[in-house]
Order: sequence, then C-alpha cells, then structure tokens
Amino acid sequence: AALIWAQIGDPLPNVGIAAISLTQGLLGGGQADLAIELYRYGQEAGEASLSIEGPNGSINTTSMPDLRLDGPWIAGAGYAGPGRYRARLTPGGAYEGDDVIEFDLPERSSIALDWRIFSMPMPANGTRQALESDRNAILVAPLQSLRPADMNRPLLAVYDGWDRGDGLIGAFVEHPMLLRAVNFDVMEAAAPSPPELPSGFTHIVAEDRTGRAWIAIRSGESPGVIVPAPILGPQTDPSVRNLSLTVFFNALRWLASEDNPAIQVQWRQGPAGAPVIAAYKEGDTARPLSEAADLSRIVPVHAATEMSPWWPWALLAALLLLCLERAVGVEWRRREGRQ
Repeated sequence: AALIWAQIGDPLPNVGIAAISLTQGLLGGGQADLAIELYRYGQEAGEASLSIEGPNGSINTTSMPDLRLDGPWIAGAGYAGPGRYRARLTPGGAYEGDDVIEFDLPERSSIALDWRIFSMPMPANGTRQALESDRNAILVAPLQSLRPADMNRPLLAVYDGWDRGDGLIGAFVEHPMLLRAVNFDVMEAAAPSPPELPSGFTHIVAEDRTGRAWIAIRSGESPGVIVPAPILGPQTDPSVRNLSLTVFFNALRWLASEDNPAIQVQWRQGPAGAPVIAAYKEGDTARPLSEAADLSRIVPVHAATEMSPWWPWALLAALLLLCLERAVGVEWRRREGRQ
C-alpha cells in the first residue's frame, strides 16, 4: 500500500524541552547541578522562561539562555534533593506537547573509597570511607602494599617516583580523562620511576628508554589505574605538585565515572497532563511547507486472482481418456463377435 505524507498548516515557531542531565560534582566539591536542554525551531521564536518545581517547592534557575540567539540552549538549576520534579517552558510556541516535563531524581550518591594512603587525607567531598569487606569500593593504596586479593576489585594504586630526573616520554595512548590537563613537559622533567606492572595492566604513558609505564590502566569489570603518588611537601616544585595531583585525581574520577545517572523524562500535555512519548520529535513546527501531495499516485491494489492448480484437471482428463478407451475396446470386441 502507498503511504503519502501531506504537510498541512502554516509554519509556526516553537520552543521545547529536549532532555535533562544531572551532574553530581562529587570529587570537585561543588553542588549538584541540573542541565535542561532546550531547542528552538523558527527564527521568530521569542523569549521564554523556565519554571521548575522540586520535591520541596519552587527552584530558581541559575542560568537561562536567550532563545532568540543561536544555540545550543542549556538552562541550569540547582539540585533540591531526591524526588519528583516538574519543569515548564512558557510560552512554548506552536506545539504544547514539549513544554512540560516530569522526572525523578535519585538521592545524591557518594563514592565509596577504601582509603589506605595514610600520608594523604581522603577527599572530604562526595566520598565515604568503605569497609574493607566492600569489594565494590575503590581501593586506593600504595602499589607495593597490595595483596593478591586486592587485585580483583576497583583499584587506584600509587608508587613513589617523582623527581627522579629528566626523562623522555615514549609510547602513549590518547585518553581524554586520564590525560586531561596533564603537562607532558613537566612530566618529562620530573620523570617518574616506572614500576613493574601487575598482570592485566597496560601502559597509557610509557618511558621511551625502558618502555615501562608511568601511567597504566586495567579495563573490565574491575578497572584499575596505576599512577605516581601525589607529592605534597612544602619544598616540592609547585608545577610538579600540581601535575601529581592532576594525574591522581584524573585516575580517581575515571574510576568513579558512573556518578552521573541517566534521567528518564516524561513529557506532559494539556490540563490533564496526558503523557506524550518522545515529544521532542514533534517539535519542528517551523518546517517550510512542502508541495501538495499528488494523490493520483495512490493506485488501488487489487487482490491477485488465485490461480487454480492444473494437476486436478489433467488427472480428470486422463480418467476420461481411460474410460473412453475402455468403452471403445468393449464396442470393438462386441462388433468382432458378430462377424
């Protein structure tokens, strides 16, 4: 059957809500933040405002983009605890199905750490001290102190080695999180002493002369990272101290990278709040009109005539011939008997 889409009505501007994301900001020590992604269709879309109701009442937006300017358009708001939230965009434009959303936010989580680096305090923001029996907690410990049982859990192992002297970076693997803001010039000047790697770890940054890893990683169900230990002494070169902390916290953030949950959104429409599925897919009401559909292209489809099988007719013809042959034979013998 033929299907022809026909667009009706004049193009009209529209703005709507596309998605929600929650950044918990645990290791950074900041507040959890909501990011509300908006969209606009049509240059005539005017200024709009966003109101948010949380589990304890109204929530002020921390930022609101001007939808009259070019995007992307991301509005910001604070996290007000676990529970049901409702956001409304007004005025919303031609399509009202994408103006109101409801979503549930979980309780702000914390990162469970089995912290065994006694020369450095555990980060106070977004973390909690885990029991040694919690095998899902991230173990943070000196590499030389690890036991065989420690190798089968999420792991951040550190080794002493900064300020060994000039070195040269050899092979390295691009990694957007582990190498974020890492200064390779300072790393070569400080030249960590590379350790022997446990089984299952591969290099991210290796020394050129020996090929041994300065930063190593293990992926899979029990991820792990091995990095030089942070150095915090007052006599330490500030650039080396900053690099050591950057490398360490990059590794810790990567191991705890699942802290931002996916948020499921339900769009609502009308006074009764009828649910709308994937309303953002219907938001482009400003699309220019297309040419009118050619209805002559719709040709009736007739049911095909069912063909009768040929073999029953052939069998019937064979039976008739057989009967005719018998009849002729009988008549022929009867006439011979008279003669």
